Amino acid sequence: ITPVRISNVDDEIDSRLCELANTIKTGLEQRLGHCENFPLMEVIQEMQSIFGNDSPHKFKGNTTNYYDANNSLLHEVLTRKTGIPITLAIVYTAIVRRVCGAQLDLIGLPGHIVIGMPFDDDIPPRG
Repeated sequence: ITPVRISNVDDEIDSRLCELANTIKTGLEQRLGHCENFPLMEVIQEMQSIFGNDSPHKFKGNTTNYYDANNSLLHEVLTRKTGIPITLAIVYTAIVRRVCGAQLDLIGLPGHIVIGMPFDDDIPPRG
């Protein structure tokens, strides 16, 4: 099977993800100053500025119409800032990768998806 590229939609997705990554970088620079490679934990903390249910301007899960097909279309999720867990996780990991180069893992569990971080000896364990 050959994937079909819809150039205007693919370009729209890439452009929006880059725009969001720049928003995160700007927030990080305001807090930490200019840096070539921001620490992953700082990037994750800054991601709270665009993800969460506490503001209508943030990305959030579609709790009113979970089965809406638009929840599965990345360009629609990026426009509406509303989606299902897997598309929100894809957006989240794509932004983090653009900000600091970290490859986060999408981990499927029965009925759930979680985002895994790479193990780093420099990050102290919690708990």
